[in-house]
Amino acid sequence: MNNLETSSDSSAPGQPLEAIPAASTVKDLNRRRLLLKGAASTGAAVAALQPIGALATIPSGTTVLTCPSSVGGAKETNCTVSGVQSAAHSFATNVTKIPACGKALSYWSANNAMVPVKTWNCGYTTKCGTLLSNCNSTYTNRSLIWVLVNASGSDEAGYICAYLNGLNFYGAPLSGKCFPYSHTDVQSFWGDTNKRASALALFKRISTQTA
Repeated sequence: MNNLETSSDSSAPGQPLEAIPAASTVKDLNRRRLLLKGAASTGAAVAALQPIGALATIPSGTTVLTCPSSVGGAKETNCTVSGVQSAAHSFATNVTKIPACGKALSYWSANNAMVPVKTWNCGYTTKCGTLLSNCNSTYTNRSLIWVLVNASGSDEAGYICAYLNGLNFYGAPLSGKCFPYSHTDVQSFWGDTNKRASALALFKRISTQTA
């Protein structure tokens, strides 16, 4: 799956101004020129060379998972944590766009005997602290299924749900597996406190299927 993380910064120090993608306004262009004039050999010059308002284009022939942008809820974006945050890209022609999706938390829940209704493909009695290191101490020694049932509004429950989606529904989009990250990716996002919240917001937005 080519679910690309793309960057809008394709310029390099010393690149001619004419080679930079067009600024969105004359004001943006003038800002670059002033910065270049005053700081030709400094970090400010590098900042001036970065495209302002430019779009990184998802290449033609690519298959990507998409989801609504967090900005206005309407713009379709590449379904990655960074892509949804910036919405700074466009799609070339002949790009196959497949809506990202995942199962809702309720899909992974349990019956009255605290046994999952659906197959998890991992141990539901695993301790939460084993899967999510440094989780809330309230849940450290609780089982994954206990957290899903009894603490469904917690970040830990949201990440357990995302982990199960990554384990069971990550893969080539054309095969019907439309979750954008693997279970190991989900664990990595949990471990990165700078990205944990934004990743969880993305997971919750696309994990809506109940059947």
